[in-house]
Amino acid sequence: MARNSKAAAEVEAKVDKALEQLDPTLADALRAQFQTLKDEIATLTATVGDIGRTGVETLRTTATGAQAAAGETLADAKARVAGTKDEVEAYARQNPAQAMGIAAGVGLLVGLLLARR
Repeated sequence: MARNSKAAAEVEAKVDKALEQLDPTLADALRAQFQTLKDEIATLTATVGDIGRTGVETLRTTATGAQAAAGETLADAKARVAGTKDEVEAYARQNPAQAMGIAAGVGLLVGLLLARR
């Protein structure tokens, strides 16, 4: 920021030096236009900064909402997996022979699929 202020001061000094060589009426008119230009640039810079800050805040709010939603989805998925795991364990304890047959069938299918690659 200090670098920009220094550059702006250098430009202003060069403009003032150039204006000293002109007719005083013309120099005053040019100084007024130069001041208007500086004011408009300052306003534009502030506006761009505000837009950037607003965009960052919007992005931050959206990211926080997405993070919360992802956390809820993860918690729901964990609860479902835990419930399904308990159901599978209970089924395997009640029907051990059938569970072994299903496990063997799934293993055979996975083996066949992997062997084709």
